[in-house]
Amino acid sequence: MMQSPYFLRWMVCKDLAAMGYTGTDLTGAPYPHKVTRFKSQLGGELVTNWLIERPPTRRYRLRRNLRPLIKYVRSMMRRLG
Repeated sequence: MMQSPYFLRWMVCKDLAAMGYTGTDLTGAPYPHKVTRFKSQLGGELVTNWLIERPPTRRYRLRRNLRPLIKYVRSMMRRLG
């Protein structure tokens, strides 16, 4: 799964390269004034977003794993009945 900040950074770099820029710094590292001025011209703030997922519950896993079996049994019942 690709995280959105990486995708957005890549797209910004592609767009800037198309406009003729040869280098960018979107990491927030302290560099001389030229980079600070360039980053301020982007007009926004790139932030890291975290996605936290919990493992599926037992009930969900059971239902997910039984779904093909239930479909199979239903199709067999239709053929017989």
